[in-house]
Amino acid sequence: MGLTVGDDFPRGVQFKHVPIDWADLSVLNPLQCDRPQVLELDGVVTTGKTVVVGVPGAFTPTCTETHIPGYLSKLAQLKHAGVDSLVVYTGNDAFVVSAWGKLLLASAHLDAGDANAAYPKVYFASDGDAKYSESIGLLKGPGRPVRHAAIIDAGKVAWFAHETESGVHVSGVDSVLAALAQ
Repeated sequence: MGLTVGDDFPRGVQFKHVPIDWADLSVLNPLQCDRPQVLELDGVVTTGKTVVVGVPGAFTPTCTETHIPGYLSKLAQLKHAGVDSLVVYTGNDAFVVSAWGKLLLASAHLDAGDANAAYPKVYFASDGDAKYSESIGLLKGPGRPVRHAAIIDAGKVAWFAHETESGVHVSGVDSVLAALAQ
């Protein structure tokens, strides 16, 4: 179940997302509904380091209160550890994921002044048809991914962990940072 360290990250993975404008994070409006776009993961994971985090659902307690805020609070540390992109995905539709991502980013109080240099590029994305989650054997229920995280380095799976019980024990940002430090 999941991804195997040393293997190529699956090719052709497509999510939907609404790009978030980092120019002024203070005006993030979760009610602004831009059109979802296709996010081709081949273009994200094949160069540099990418952290891919799958969560059961937007606006769910653990995902919203601890798991993803942990990543957002340590974006600068992730960047310092060589991470170029952070992809957070769930099975919700792209509009819900966008609103959730905007609210989480706004509550993280990030400095947007030099965001492109200080932080990895962040994508909040939808695996709405659950194709990716199902293809890697991490589908928890109808459209809900099992909570997990992976480090992808130039298209190769460098580290992977998934939760086997409720909560965040192995897929949180501290586990990812520890793996990046090795």
